[in-house]
Amino acid sequence: MATKSKKTRKKGIARITLAGQPKKHSNFHQDDVRIEEELERHHLEQLMYWFHVHQPTSSEDDSDRRLSPSAAAAASPFSIVAPSFRQRTRRRRAGMLTLSEFSDVLTKVIGTDIQEKQVESFFNKLDTASDGYVDWNEFCTYMLMQFRERDFVQTLRLLPFQSEAKIKHIVPNKQEPTVKIVCIDSPAKIITISKEGSMCVWSPSLHLEKSYRINGTDGPQQQQQQSKRRVREWVTDAVHLGNCHRLAIASTGRDIRFYDVTTADQYYEELQLYGLSDVAVSLNYWFDEKVPGSQSLLLFGDDRGAVHVLYFSKPLRQLFAVPFGKKGEETQRIYFPDLKFHTEFVSHVRLEATFVDPIRRLIYLPENSYVALCTSHSKYSMVLAAVDNKNKSYVFSLSKGVDCFDYSRSLNVLATGSSDRMVRLWNAYVITRPVAVLVGHNTNVIDVKIIESRAIVISYSREAVVKVWDMKEYVCLQTIAVKFPNSHLGRLPDYGPFPMATTHSLFPKSVLVTANDYVAMLKLGQVNDPVFSSTPLTHKTQLCGAVYNACLRQVVTAADDSSIGVWDATTGEKQMLYTGAHGREEITALTLDDTGRRLITGARNGTIKVWNVQNGHNLHQLEAVDDTEVSGIVCVPEKKSILVVGWSRKIALYNDTEPDNLLLRANTDWKGGHLHNDDILSAAVCPPALLATASYDGEILVWFLETEVLFKKLRKTRPIRTSARISAMTGIPQRASRPNSRHRNIQKPLDGQASPVDKLLFLPRRAEAKQSEAAILVSSEAGTLRWWSVFGQKTEIGNFCACVDGDECVLALCTTEANDLLITGDTQGKVTVWKIEEYCVRPDDRSNVLAPGVAFSWNAHSNVVVSAECFVHASSTYLLTASTDSTAKLWTLDGLAIGTFGQKKQWSLDNPLTWIEPPQWAIEEEDERRTKELLFQSRENKEIEEDVDQENADENVDDKSQPDNDIPLNHRKLNRLLSFGPETSKNAAQKESSSVRSKTFAFGSKVPNHNTRVSLGTRVAGQMERLRQDRQGRRRFMEGIDFSRTNRYGTLQCCAYQAVNMPELEEVKNPEKMFQSSQFPFKTTSNDPSLNSKTAIVKVGPRSTAPPMPRQDPALCNKDTDLS
Repeated sequence: MATKSKKTRKKGIARITLAGQPKKHSNFHQDDVRIEEELERHHLEQLMYWFHVHQPTSSEDDSDRRLSPSAAAAASPFSIVAPSFRQRTRRRRAGMLTLSEFSDVLTKVIGTDIQEKQVESFFNKLDTASDGYVDWNEFCTYMLMQFRERDFVQTLRLLPFQSEAKIKHIVPNKQEPTVKIVCIDSPAKIITISKEGSMCVWSPSLHLEKSYRINGTDGPQQQQQQSKRRVREWVTDAVHLGNCHRLAIASTGRDIRFYDVTTADQYYEELQLYGLSDVAVSLNYWFDEKVPGSQSLLLFGDDRGAVHVLYFSKPLRQLFAVPFGKKGEETQRIYFPDLKFHTEFVSHVRLEATFVDPIRRLIYLPENSYVALCTSHSKYSMVLAAVDNKNKSYVFSLSKGVDCFDYSRSLNVLATGSSDRMVRLWNAYVITRPVAVLVGHNTNVIDVKIIESRAIVISYSREAVVKVWDMKEYVCLQTIAVKFPNSHLGRLPDYGPFPMATTHSLFPKSVLVTANDYVAMLKLGQVNDPVFSSTPLTHKTQLCGAVYNACLRQVVTAADDSSIGVWDATTGEKQMLYTGAHGREEITALTLDDTGRRLITGARNGTIKVWNVQNGHNLHQLEAVDDTEVSGIVCVPEKKSILVVGWSRKIALYNDTEPDNLLLRANTDWKGGHLHNDDILSAAVCPPALLATASYDGEILVWFLETEVLFKKLRKTRPIRTSARISAMTGIPQRASRPNSRHRNIQKPLDGQASPVDKLLFLPRRAEAKQSEAAILVSSEAGTLRWWSVFGQKTEIGNFCACVDGDECVLALCTTEANDLLITGDTQGKVTVWKIEEYCVRPDDRSNVLAPGVAFSWNAHSNVVVSAECFVHASSTYLLTASTDSTAKLWTLDGLAIGTFGQKKQWSLDNPLTWIEPPQWAIEEEDERRTKELLFQSRENKEIEEDVDQENADENVDDKSQPDNDIPLNHRKLNRLLSFGPETSKNAAQKESSSVRSKTFAFGSKVPNHNTRVSLGTRVAGQMERLRQDRQGRRRFMEGIDFSRTNRYGTLQCCAYQAVNMPELEEVKNPEKMFQSSQFPFKTTSNDPSLNSKTAIVKVGPRSTAPPMPRQDPALCNKDTDLS
C-alpha cells in the first residue's frame, strides 16, 4: 500500500491512489486494456515525480538488468534465443528504471489491479533502446507519439480533402482571371469563363477538351462590330439552365446570351437578350426538378441594386416567342423592352431596391418564394425579400457588408463571408446576431459553400487558402493552401466575383477554385460512401505482406502505396500509420529483427530501410545493391548482420553492429560466390546454420551461414534462357520487365519455361530432432509443393499439388510451432491447413507422392494471399493472412474469422464472443451461463411473489367487509395484465398455474444484453410492493372499501383505484349529431343496432388532450370491449 511522504506534500504532487482502492481503473483485470490509454494527467504528474526522485541503489549493477521475457521471445520460437546484439551500453543513471522498478511505480500510482503482462508489454514499448531501462525521456517520447497518432487517426476520418489539389493552367484565358465556374451534370462537364469572354470546356478529370470566344467575336460581322468599340465587353456572371440545357452568360454590354449546350461536341449561341436597363452582375436559375417542364425562374441582379425575375412558362419548348432561325442566319436577338410581346412564354417582374449598391449574389428560395441577396452596403448587407412583395423582408446589417453567401434549406443555415476575414453562420430568419462566427482567415473571405451531406462549410480567402469548418462544433477541420504557380513572393492573385464552385454529379464530389488563369480541383474523401464503409480495408491499396511482433503483440502490415501500418493484435486497433516509407515505390519485402523493436523493409527499386516500430523513426538506410526488387530480408543474429536477396541475383550482407550509422554499406563479397543465374525470389533460414535461396529458373541452393559456402544444390540449374546466356557472357544482367509474382495475371509458367520457386519454408523442429532422412525444406512452384531432404542422400522425397486449379500458385507458406500443420494460401484467396506430422518423414514411404490430409480449408480472401503467419497467444494458435484485396485478417486454425484489421468494431482475443465468427463452444457456454443466471433470478422472484401472496392473504382474512366471492386484484392478475393484456376469468384461471420462468421467456427468444437487462420478475415484484403499500395506506385512510360499489356489475379487471370516490354510474347517450374527428375513431361494440350511432367507446391516443367521455353502460363491457 502506497503512502504519502512529506517530500510529496511539499512538492504538491497529487494524492497517490491507494493500491487497494483503484477508482477508475478497475477494468485492468481485462487483458485487452492498454495502460497508456488509461493514464490521466494526475497519473503523469506522479510518474514524473517518481522518475525524478529515483536513485539506483549500490547493490544494483548493469549486469543485473535483463530484457523482459517477451522481448527475449521475440526471436523465432523454433530457434535457440541468442542475446540481443543491439543493446547499447548505456551507463546506469538516476531516473533509469528496470522492469521491476517500473512495475512498482505503476502499482503506487494506479493500483494493484494491473496485471504483470500488461506492465511488461508497456515496458517493452517504452524501451526503444532495448537496454532493459526506461527513463523519463523515453516515456514522454512514446506517449507523445501515441497521442499524436491517435489524434491523426481520429482526424483522418474527418478530413474532407485527403489528396493534394490538381492544378491546371487555363491557357485560352490569356492571363485574365476566371469569372465563373459552371458545372453541368449531363453530360458531366466543367466550364470556365474568363473576364474577356474565353469559355473553356473541361472533362470531369480536368482535361481541357475545347475552348470558345464569346462577346460576339465568333463571326466576321461580329468581329467588325467589335473592332469599332473602344471598350471591350466583360463577362459578369453565368448560370446553367438545367432543364432546358442552356447556358446563360451576362456581360457589361447589358445583355444576356443563351448558349445551347445539349451536345458535347459543339456549343453555339442561340439567343441574345439585349437592351437591359442596367448591367446584370449576378444570375440565378431555379426549376422544379420533379416537374422540369413546369414554370422556371431566371433571376438577375443589376449594378443599381434592382432584382429582375423572368418567369419561363414553357422552358422545355422554348424560352421566348421567337422561332428558330434558318440555317446560316445569325443568332436571334431579342430587345428587352419588347418582352411584353412574349407573354406566351416569358413574363418579367422587377423588384425595386432601396439602395444603389450592386447585388453581388442572389439565390431563389422556392419554399417560401423569397430571394436572398447580398451587397457591400453596411445597412442592407444581406436581404431576404419576398418576390411577390406580400411578406416581411429580413435585413442583416454588417459594418463591411457581405461579399459572398450560401444557403442550405435542409440545415436552415445561411453562411456569409466578408472583408472582415470572418465566416458567419446565421439562422435565415433571425437577424439579430449570428449563430456562430468562424475566425481563422488572414485575408478577405471571397467565397463560401455549404456541403449538406457532410455538414461542413468551405471558405476561400484572397490568399488562396481553403478552410473547412464543422457546422456542428464550429471548429476548423482542415486548412489547405492551394499552391498556384502565380501566388508567390507575397503577391495576392486576382480573382473573379465567383472563384469557387462544387460539382454535383461527380463521385466523389469536388471543389473547384480559381486564381488568375489557373483552376484547381480538390476531391472530397469517400468517408460517407456506403460501398467503402461496408467493406473494411486495412490499406487503400493491395498489401505485400504482414508480420506478427511477439514482443509488442502487434501486427505490422505494408502496402504497395509505400504505407506501413501498426496494429494491436489483441484488439485490431490501429496504433500507427506512416506513409511514404519508400517514396512512391511499392514495398516488396518486410521482416522484424530478433528483438521485435525494428522493422526492415525493402522496395521495388532496391532501397532498404530500418525503422523503429514504436515511433516510426528511420534508423538506417541500407545501400542498394541494384535498382531492382528486393524479394527477401533475413536477420541473422549469429552473424550480427542483415541478409538481403532480390532480383540483383546477389546475396548481400549489412553489418548491424553500428547503431549510430545512418547509412550501412552493402557487403556483396559472399564467399561461396553468386551462383544464381536468375532473379532470387525467396530465401529462408533454419537456425542456426542453414540458409536456402531459390531463383526464378527453379534453382534451389543451401548454404552454411557461418562459412558462407555452398552446402548442397538441391536442384541443378534448368536450361537457361537466352537473356541469361547473354548475361553470363557479358557480365551484364539481362532482365525482363516482369511484374511481381502477386501481380501476374497468369500464374502458370509458359510452355518451355521453368517453374519459378515462389516460396521457401524450413521445418526447424525436424531439423532439431536430427531426422537426417526427413524433409525439412518445402518449396512452392506453380502450385506444387515439393519436399526436400537436406541431409539425406535423396533430395526430393515428395510432392503434391496444393491448388485445385492448375493455373494457380501458392505464395504464402507457414507452419505451426510443432511443425504438425502446414498452412498454404493460393492466388485464388483460399487457405488450406494440411496435416504434415507424418508426411515425408521417411524417403521410401509410398504416401509421399500423395497429398497429406486436409484439416481445414476456407476462402479467406477475394484475391491473392501474399503472406501467412502462425503465432501463439495465451496458449492458442492464430493465423494472420494478408492479401492483395487490401485486407489483413486474423483467423483460428479451424477457419473462424476473428476480424479484419481496419474494421470499426474491435475484438478481444480472450473473448471469443467479440469475434466475427464466435466458436460454438463459446456460444454454448454463454447461453448456459445466462440460463443459470436467469433461473437464479426466477427463484428469487418466485420467493418474493410468495411472500407478497402471504401478506395479501392475511390482509384479506382481516378484512371482514369483503365478500368471499370478491377477491381484489392480486399480484398474479396484475402480472397477467402486464404480460398478456385483458383476459376473461376463465382464461385467467387456466393460466394461473404457469410458472414465473415461462412468463419471463415469453417476451423474446433472445437473451438480452447484460448491460441493459432488467428481469421482468424483479420489475413486477417491485410494482406489486408499491401497489400493496398504496392499498394499505388507502385502507387506513378510508377504513375499508365497499366492494359492492366498486364491483357493482361483477368482478371486472378495469376498476380504478379512485373508486372510493366514484359517483353512481348512469347511462349516458351521445347526441345524434355529435362532431366526430378523425383523431378519435369511434368503435361500436354493442350488438344493439339502435346504439350504433349513439353509444360508442372512444379510443384516446397517448397524445390526445380530449376531455374524458361519459361512462358507458356496464352491459357493454363484454369480452370484445377495447379497454385501452
